[in-house]
Amino acid sequence: IWGFGEAQDASARLAEHYTTVAELRNCSVFDAGTVTSTSPLDGVHLDADSHRRLGTALARTAQQLITHD
Repeated sequence: IWGFGEAQDASARLAEHYTTVAELRNCSVFDAGTVTSTSPLDGVHLDADSHRRLGTALARTAQQLITHD
């Protein structure tokens, strides 16, 4: 990706670290990378379809958390 060096690789490892911390803290975590990916145009931002998929997945997850607790 132009201008970001190794940031993409580091970013890809964030979900693993967030999941570890969430488990230690007994918190829920949502990995956006499981439902969407960045735009091929710049490799950083989401396109409209990715935003839609992310919003739908987050809404579903939030609903499950609200009704489960």
